Amino acid sequence: MTSPLIDWSDGAWSQNGRDEDAPSILFCADWAPTRALEKPIVERPGSLYGKAVRAELERSVLRIVNVETTLQRNPGVLRPVVKEGPPFGSPARAVEDLLSAGFDVGLLANNHTGDFGPEGIVETRALLEEAGLRTTGTGTDQDDAYEALVVTVGGRSVAIVNFHEGEEGAHTGRNPALAGWDLERVRAEVAKQKTAGRLVIAVPHADREFFPVPAPYGHAAYRSLIDAGADAVIGHHPHVPRGIEIYRDAPIIYSQGNFLFWSGQPGLFRRLGYMVRLYVGTDGVAGFRLLPYRIRPDGLVLLEGRERQWLFAQLAAVSGEALQPDSVRAYWRAAMDTFSRDEWLRDATGMEFTFLQMQAGEPLGIARLRTRLCCPAHYHFMTEGITRVIDGTHGNSPPELVDRVRQWTGPSEPEIPA
Repeated sequence: MTSPLIDWSDGAWSQNGRDEDAPSILFCADWAPTRALEKPIVERPGSLYGKAVRAELERSVLRIVNVETTLQRNPGVLRPVVKEGPPFGSPARAVEDLLSAGFDVGLLANNHTGDFGPEGIVETRALLEEAGLRTTGTGTDQDDAYEALVVTVGGRSVAIVNFHEGEEGAHTGRNPALAGWDLERVRAEVAKQKTAGRLVIAVPHADREFFPVPAPYGHAAYRSLIDAGADAVIGHHPHVPRGIEIYRDAPIIYSQGNFLFWSGQPGLFRRLGYMVRLYVGTDGVAGFRLLPYRIRPDGLVLLEGRERQWLFAQLAAVSGEALQPDSVRAYWRAAMDTFSRDEWLRDATGMEFTFLQMQAGEPLGIARLRTRLCCPAHYHFMTEGITRVIDGTHGNSPPELVDRVRQWTGPSEPEIPA
């Protein structure tokens, strides 16, 4: 049986054409009171969800969001860990924004939940649960952290399996209460929940940032979750929206882009994202609908008309055949070729700055080195890019693929072409 195709005129996919009658779960990506969004989220909770966005939130039975920050009762008391990337910490009252939007579940397996160590993880989880949100992705120990959250949607038991890659990739022991990049453990949990007769949705926070298609290692990992029994995979972390693959009759959403998260870097695709309404049928996932939006300092605005169709056309171009293994590898090489050979020789890897920090005795230097050696997103890009320079294959990507990667990664601001 041939799997139904995604209708890119409407951003929708249906197993049987009747998905709109089924109860649904709304998945939202990265939420964090930082940068331009910090003040309105903390001081005016709920002010960034426009009327149209609120209407979409209310249409689903269950609303799930990735909480990409720590919440703290007494900001300034906990000290951040030494890591590459900024530490995200927010006052406890920021949870009022999540309550105003009606969220039911906070995903905590991401690369910022551990920014203030185990104490920050415990406090964040406690604050969310005290406010009435359920959480997943963390726990009292590793077994607890990887255990799925089981919810009921329309009478159907649904398991949410949440895990992350993080700056360091695999779990290092520093945060034993956080579900990391242990794929064997994740797949085992997926299989266990599937054997229990539940619909299983895997939600990874992982893969290389900003590129229009996943890295080969991420592509293979997400497919392996379906092979293990997941009925859908819904990913975030790359900070840009990506395309979608229907693999073995199950949707894999490789990145929703940001949600209420303001990128500190310019770029059109960093200001776009989509919510995913996933319909739950009696026999599994009945279908989905994408709800695209623009992220602005004054809030989320749903895309309509030509802007909506333009984004769907871009997503269609990096879906389907673009997500076959050979094409994914070709895009990966094209992403490397957005850097010139001279840039690779100078410091496309980021190692020159890393070693300068280490020589100066800066703890951040050794943290950056650990990231490049342990985080799959950095390790694969660095080692494979260097190899292509050494063996003389750098720069041989089709120009149209290089141009498409630059369209996603470039700093153009922020008008959607008419």
